[in-house]
Amino acid sequence: MRNDTYTGAMVRMRPNMTVFDGRVRPGQRGIVLRVSNVSHPPVQVRWVKMPGIKDSFNSSYYLHWQQLELLSTRAEVAAMRAKDAATLGSLTVGKSRVRMLRDFEKVVKGDEGTYIGTNGGFPPAQIQFEPTNGTKAFTYYVYVMDFVAIGQPLPFL
Repeated sequence: MRNDTYTGAMVRMRPNMTVFDGRVRPGQRGIVLRVSNVSHPPVQVRWVKMPGIKDSFNSSYYLHWQQLELLSTRAEVAAMRAKDAATLGSLTVGKSRVRMLRDFEKVVKGDEGTYIGTNGGFPPAQIQFEPTNGTKAFTYYVYVMDFVAIGQPLPFL
């Protein structure tokens, strides 16, 4: 199995697990960002904050496969990737403007930039950002689920 087979899949922390490292809670859902053969634990998940739980984690964190329940089928992951590919295909290199929908590493929600291209990897979209916080412009790779083309309707989050 390739390491990216489940990138983009929805997962849930197994209900019988204890609160992991004080961050991820049993039943908490997330999206697999990457799987690595060199990281231990190997699965990086972007966790979705749990409604009504003040201290539930809402960033990415690594866990072991044994701690996770897979909620997406391979077909659903393939459909999500096809949608991402269509989104990337609709952007014009050097002209399409995008806006971040959420924070991702050093890119902040609301930052805008110009689509430069794709690397076919994860994350796939290379964007030249002009940050809203006054820092210098920079180029960074981000996930398609993290931005929207300016002038396009917002996706269901």
